[in-house]
Amino acid sequence: RRARKDIRAVSTPATSRNLRQLLTDGVVCLHYCGHGLLLGGDGGGGDGRFCLVLEDGSGGTHLLPAADLEALVAAGGHALQLVVVSACFSHGGGAAFVAAGVPHVIAVKRAERIQDRAAAVFAEAFYYAVLRGGKTVQQAFDIGRSAVANACGIVEAHSEAEKFVLLPH
Repeated sequence: RRARKDIRAVSTPATSRNLRQLLTDGVVCLHYCGHGLLLGGDGGGGDGRFCLVLEDGSGGTHLLPAADLEALVAAGGHALQLVVVSACFSHGGGAAFVAAGVPHVIAVKRAERIQDRAAAVFAEAFYYAVLRGGKTVQQAFDIGRSAVANACGIVEAHSEAEKFVLLPH
C-alpha cells in the first residue's frame, strides 16, 4: 500500500504442491519465508546438504533438498524473475533457483543463521525500493542491506546485513 502499486500477492502454505501451482500460474516474484537446514554438516561450516523446510500438507514437515527444488522449479518452465529465500543457510536453495533459470535470487549465506527482525527489515526496505522507488534489483538489495545495518532492535546489525547475498553474483 505504501508503494502505491497495484500488485497481486498470494500467501499460501509452503508445500511443494503449492510451489508447483504458483510456478504453473506464472508467478514472477516468489518470497519464501521459513526455515532452511544443512543436513550432514554442523550447521555452521557450510559442509552440509541444504534442504528447504516445507509443509507436507497435513501440518508435518517436508524437507526438500536443493536438487529436488531445482528440478521442481525447472520442470515445465516458469516465469520467475525474482526469488527471495528468507531462511537460514539458504545459499544452497538460492543456488538451486539460479540453476533452474531464475535471474535474480536473494538468499542468506550458507553458514549463517538470520534473525527474524533482520529478514523483516530487509524485505520491507527491498520491496519498497523496487515498487515505489523504481530501483533495480541490485540497488534495492543494497538499500535492504543498509536498512538492516542501521535498524534498531537487531543484534549486531552490521553483521546481520552482511549475511544477505544476491545471486548469481
